Amino acid sequence: MADLYARVVLRLIGPALALRERGLAERLEG
Repeated sequence: MADLYARVVLRLIGPALALRERGLAERLEG
């Protein structure tokens, strides 16, 4: 059951983290 919960959390948070990392990278580049 915990595995399913972790999978759902990753699906919700994963894209947000990716967008945040992309935003930081763009900010560092220029």
